[in-house]
Amino acid sequence: MELVPLTMEHKGMLQEFLADFQAAGETNIPAYFARPDWTHEEAVRTFADWSRGEGLSAGLVPTTTLFLMVEAQLVGVVNFRHRLTEELEAYGGHVGYSVAPSHRGKGYGTRLLAGALNQASGQGLDRVLVTCDPVNLPSIRVIEKNGGVYMDTLFEEDIQRQVSRFWIELEDRSA
Repeated sequence: MELVPLTMEHKGMLQEFLADFQAAGETNIPAYFARPDWTHEEAVRTFADWSRGEGLSAGLVPTTTLFLMVEAQLVGVVNFRHRLTEELEAYGGHVGYSVAPSHRGKGYGTRLLAGALNQASGQGLDRVLVTCDPVNLPSIRVIEKNGGVYMDTLFEEDIQRQVSRFWIELEDRSA
């Protein structure tokens, strides 16, 4: 089990990963920001560019996207934003993650978030903001297992839904 950046060798694996969500009727994959019309090559290149802070649209921040690979399968995706904007502080946080529907309940979400926290520590951050829907109990458990401390729940007008916010201190993590 390892966190890896998307490469050209992952083309078939990525197709299977995305098909898993589609089969479950999930059209929005949190933490996976490739546009539907991108080729695999464009996704690989764009994710690499974004991690270096290149090619970002106005208002976006440098972002590292990694996939959890287990036994030659991509089972999850995590997106670590290197800094916060006002919007990210309100409802996006530093980290987003998703586990493919057929792989949920196996601890992969906890591993995804732990990997993002190691990335954040390596970037010199002291703490990380993670947000989720207040009724998403599995995500709340993942956040709490990784040291998340509940801050508050807000109704965000921009997205027309409630968001719970948690801070995770990074002082004891190694890069």
